[in-house]
Amino acid sequence: MEIGWYLRFAKSDKIELTADPGTVPQIFYVLDIHPEWDVDIENVEDHVVAHYRRKEPVWSKTEAAGQE
Repeated sequence: MEIGWYLRFAKSDKIELTADPGTVPQIFYVLDIHPEWDVDIENVEDHVVAHYRRKEPVWSKTEAAGQE
């Protein structure tokens, strides 16, 4: 599971992903590589949902939409 590319090139300050509970260590490991992000894990039935968010927002809604 490669989350790092999504965090590195994200044009958003939030990313949400659904994963197998066995991958939770990987979900946290990526924070060592990208310390500018935080993550909250939510257990949902047979999977987890990871909510990544930047510690310091860098994208406004207009920039993400290409309307600078």
